[in-house]
Amino acid sequence: MTRQIHIESEQEVGRITDLIHDQYLDIEGLEFDKEHSSLTLRYFIAKGEFFVRLEFPTRECFLTIFNVASYTLRDTQQIRYYPMNKLLFVRSRNVVEVKTGIPLELSVSVTRFAISVEETDKIVDEPPPLCEA
Repeated sequence: MTRQIHIESEQEVGRITDLIHDQYLDIEGLEFDKEHSSLTLRYFIAKGEFFVRLEFPTRECFLTIFNVASYTLRDTQQIRYYPMNKLLFVRSRNVVEVKTGIPLELSVSVTRFAISVEETDKIVDEPPPLCEA
């Protein structure tokens, strides 16, 4: 059963952090939809209680940020999978930031705050293929 949460209040950003903390962002699964002004990030559910790690098979999930004006991605580590720590909203700049355990800059400028998380039942047996440049 797919579970979806949608928030439009920055005071609820902690609900999203609770869902994504220690889950693995797939940098290859980033998709900007210009027509709908949304940025969707694919992530995978990690395994383990004390030492979380990404293992396949695992479940595929999506974090979508709406009302996107622009975004910045600086991937200096080039490792593809990043353990997410939290989501921040910087009101003074109208920016959503995805904070990870390994250095990655992902900041999203928005015109209005709105985010959803979709936890799917889709099981991914092996890492998806790399996108071709």
